[in-house]
Amino acid sequence: MMKPSCTVLQQIKRPLLLGSLAMLRQVACSYDLTPRLMQMRLLTTDNAAITNPGPDDLSVDAEAFAIRAIVGRQSLEKGDLYYQGRYEYRDVNISSTGNDTLNLHTIAFAVKYVLKSENLVQVVNVEPGIYSNMKSITKEDLGLALRYTARYTHSSQWSSIWGLGSDRQFGAPRVYPIIGGIYKPSDHLRLAISFPKSQLDFHFSKNWNLYSQLQPIGNQWNVNESTEQYSLITTQPQGSVDFVASGYEAILGIETRLSQRFWIGIEAGYLFNRSYELKDEGDLDFTLDLENTAMAGLSLSMRL
Repeated sequence: MMKPSCTVLQQIKRPLLLGSLAMLRQVACSYDLTPRLMQMRLLTTDNAAITNPGPDDLSVDAEAFAIRAIVGRQSLEKGDLYYQGRYEYRDVNISSTGNDTLNLHTIAFAVKYVLKSENLVQVVNVEPGIYSNMKSITKEDLGLALRYTARYTHSSQWSSIWGLGSDRQFGAPRVYPIIGGIYKPSDHLRLAISFPKSQLDFHFSKNWNLYSQLQPIGNQWNVNESTEQYSLITTQPQGSVDFVASGYEAILGIETRLSQRFWIGIEAGYLFNRSYELKDEGDLDFTLDLENTAMAGLSLSMRL
């Protein structure tokens, strides 16, 4: 990997705006904590520097917005089909002597098949999508996410998870195993330790819920250079740039009930092992390593 001295992001000014609408997300805790019909999140992070050398006047501002919703459900003889739409937007502004803005969009539609038996729940998820700056759609902008998971209940306290996934949550598309276990020692507590995502839920009263998550936060987009000028990040006047973001987040949050359906919460966490990678059809091929940084946020949810 080449790391050029003149094209490196020295400071990250990264306010992150993230809103998400998630329907029918199961949270297995006590007090019959119902699935989320809607969830909105507003997150922000501290400025973070690039750990590899670069000019002091080069910086990047990034903002992101995400929305997802189940738009339909169909009951079949042996299972259920769910249809889910997802849209994400990320604006990355790279500035120095010039000014480069990457407007990154993700538009995806998933079909999920859920098959349940006495002790086994199997889920197959197929999600074609567009990962692009949306100035010119080509085959390089298209992607496909696939996932199969199975959860087997061994007892009232223990379940195991296994499966296989292929998507962009680690950055560049890759295939990875899904494996782990779920421990539910009481009606108040549920702990899922698995790869690639782990989660703890502690619903200690009917009006309060404490949770934590550890998960990857990557993605990759194709950017058409022929429609925009990228003086700082490209060596080619035509062609395309692959912009790859990777990293992990660890979050601790608490939410409380505002009314029968609405919950409000706060989150604090840590972003780590992050990097940006840029490639084009010419000589551009380098990685920008970002320092670890803290994050904080607010959430608003509506449940059934």
